Amino acid sequence: MYNNTNLTKNFYTPQLSQKALIKRDMSKISSGLMLVYLIITVVSSVFSVFNLDSFLDLTSGSGTLMLYVLNGIALTISLPIGAYYICHTSGTSLSDVIITKRIGFKKTALYVFAGLGVCMFANFLVEFLSIIGIVFGVDIASGTPQDFYYGNSPVYFFLTLLSISIVPAFVEEFIFRGAILGVLRKHGDGFAIIMSSILFGLLHGNFVQTPFAFLVGLALAYLTVCSGSMIPAMIVHFVNNAISVVFSVFEANSNEILFSALYMIICSLLIIWGIMSYFSLSKSNRDMLKFDNEKTQNLSFSKRIQYAITEPWTIVFSVIMIGSCILLLVSGFFV
Repeated sequence: MYNNTNLTKNFYTPQLSQKALIKRDMSKISSGLMLVYLIITVVSSVFSVFNLDSFLDLTSGSGTLMLYVLNGIALTISLPIGAYYICHTSGTSLSDVIITKRIGFKKTALYVFAGLGVCMFANFLVEFLSIIGIVFGVDIASGTPQDFYYGNSPVYFFLTLLSISIVPAFVEEFIFRGAILGVLRKHGDGFAIIMSSILFGLLHGNFVQTPFAFLVGLALAYLTVCSGSMIPAMIVHFVNNAISVVFSVFEANSNEILFSALYMIICSLLIIWGIMSYFSLSKSNRDMLKFDNEKTQNLSFSKRIQYAITEPWTIVFSVIMIGSCILLLVSGFFV
């Protein structure tokens, strides 16, 4: 298990207990994510006020492409600012949390396929939850964009790929597996993986993506801690999102039965390949599921989680994001 000593130095001081440090760090992280949410809201409002969607002439069809382009622009602006704010206010250097240890092509590939296996499993799980919801009369996908508009243009396809796959793979990893995970690791790697994944899920702000993002966040944070590098997580993030874009193109140009069959085959193969990759990695590192710095913590794991989720800024952020999920779900009923 990779351990960056720069993340654990100067841990406790006589003035600050671990409880106080956890609450301080969670306060900086959650207020930083609130800043991100505010910037995204402002950027989206600016585009609406100045009618820039008409200027870009990308609103024909469903208009979903424009939504994703705006989201990509907002993420590019807000997430690096949020990452800098979190590191600066928590007294952490960006160079300490942006880890890019060289691990070789073979290990990188194994980590990537292991991560993609989790992503495909998460896709199946969300699909299952959606079906269960529909059975009980609740469509959790209601109010969320489900299609991409390409206008039969390579430019539109590239903009979709850029907005959905390339931009998030860099900026979301930069803040979540970089700044947030890095700041929290001194409180235990397991704790940092769980909390960074919860926040990652919440920021997505809808009932379709939140559970999926939480599960994927667990895998990406785990890969980052195990490998000592953010590169595998970035690749997994990009490939997973790119698969969604490519699948949507294929779905729009094929019959439903053929698409469903191909989707099931590819996802199943990636899950199997992911399991095989994990076992291959575990042969060379039998302690992959053990986090050494969890043993040195003053507080139990449950206490650390309790203090983290009850921090006031964290509560405010969580309430706003869950409220956003509910509003989006309800708004879908009236469209």
